[in-house]
Amino acid sequence: FQAEDGIRDVERSRGLGDVYKRQDGTRLAVDVVFGESCSVSIFRVGEDSIHALHGGYEGCYGEWFPDGERILLGRAIINVLTGQLEEIVLPDEEGGYIAGISLHPDGTRVAYALVHLPAASAEIPYTEIWMTNVGRSTPELLLMKEEGIVAVYTLSWSPEGDMLAYVTKPGFGSVLGELKVVDMNGNAQILGRGVPEPGTRYGPVWGPDGQNLAFVRADQPQLFFSDWREPGTNVYVVDLLTGETKQISHFEGRRNDHPTWSPGGKLIAFSSNIFDGDIVDANVVNFPDYGEIWVASVDGSAVYAISGTAWPGTPLAWLP
Repeated sequence: FQAEDGIRDVERSRGLGDVYKRQDGTRLAVDVVFGESCSVSIFRVGEDSIHALHGGYEGCYGEWFPDGERILLGRAIINVLTGQLEEIVLPDEEGGYIAGISLHPDGTRVAYALVHLPAASAEIPYTEIWMTNVGRSTPELLLMKEEGIVAVYTLSWSPEGDMLAYVTKPGFGSVLGELKVVDMNGNAQILGRGVPEPGTRYGPVWGPDGQNLAFVRADQPQLFFSDWREPGTNVYVVDLLTGETKQISHFEGRRNDHPTWSPGGKLIAFSSNIFDGDIVDANVVNFPDYGEIWVASVDGSAVYAISGTAWPGTPLAWLP
């Protein structure tokens, strides 16, 4: 659908991971998750046509290159015109794994989070954040030994390419973490706590001005993923200059996710997901029954729904 303010929603099917907008808004990359791998298709806005590319890519987080002809999906660089595939070569991951890769806004390099697993059960895992050129080069260590695990798909460059945002959690048994940013000198700071994973659903998402970050926080961190109906989450924005955190959505018992900035940075759209109260299985996590798409002003002056019933957790792309 298209609302008065220009936001469109791509109907998601089971297994849809997320939607990635090309810079000019004329193409959307849509990834579909199959276990731990993905396939990706290209949707031409306004033409109702979808072009399927190859499947089986490792990692399910995509970003467009500035040229608008290539996508970074995990380690794979995919040419959307020819389907040609190129893989970014990263160092040996023995004793660990790559938790996330993010493309620099200029398209020349990537940052990635390398999680080191403990040799003994009593030891705490730690993460290093590295940078490397898209072509073959020697990686450069940006952040030395960040204690804990960087949550998957949360690593994200600022629009100016001078900072990285990510979510880190203490260990594998944790589902909530801390929102952090690190500058190019390796200086990291905490901006928020109680942030769930995975990042494609809960953020962090940079505002167009690079000064604000949108993210999702659990309303009751101590109960998150332990209550049958999955306790609620709400959308927040933190100002990096002032340190002020502002709550954008104000729902109880809903899972609000997929925050998405308007091009001008004054509005945020998000998916608000509702539980109907019926217990499916009290021993497992139960997912929302349906969703709605809402828009809120960052200054708090307005919040309103722009859709009726939608698929729960619908990913959004705000077009120019």
